[in-house]
Amino acid sequence: MGKCPNQVWATHDRHAQTRSEQQLEAALVVRARRRIRGDGTLSIGGLEWEAEQGFLAGKIVTIGRTLLETQSAPWVEQEGQKLVLRRVDPAHNGATNRRNSAPRPARGIDVPFDPAGATLRAAIGRANDKEGT
Repeated sequence: MGKCPNQVWATHDRHAQTRSEQQLEAALVVRARRRIRGDGTLSIGGLEWEAEQGFLAGKIVTIGRTLLETQSAPWVEQEGQKLVLRRVDPAHNGATNRRNSAPRPARGIDVPFDPAGATLRAAIGRANDKEGT
């Protein structure tokens, strides 16, 4: 519990101490600081996970995971709560209907977009300048 094996062995108490299951579980929890992407997802151990709480998107949070039960889902520790993450389901996400964003109106003066015409006008202008000199 916080000591390396050499430290425990160096003490003269070489008898195995029993630990409760809660102490064992607490000792086998790993934590890391991670940023949740803007879409509410993050990658942990090569797997994609999703936070159901939208307010976590883009924030740096503490992620916890127990090594005692390797199949259990990781969680976000936020304000003393454990917010469980769920696996991203690509098939479900691919079938989700999303509202398309409407095109934004142009701001300011509308300028026609004609790069070929602009290039042609510039070339003609240069040719006229050369003929005049």
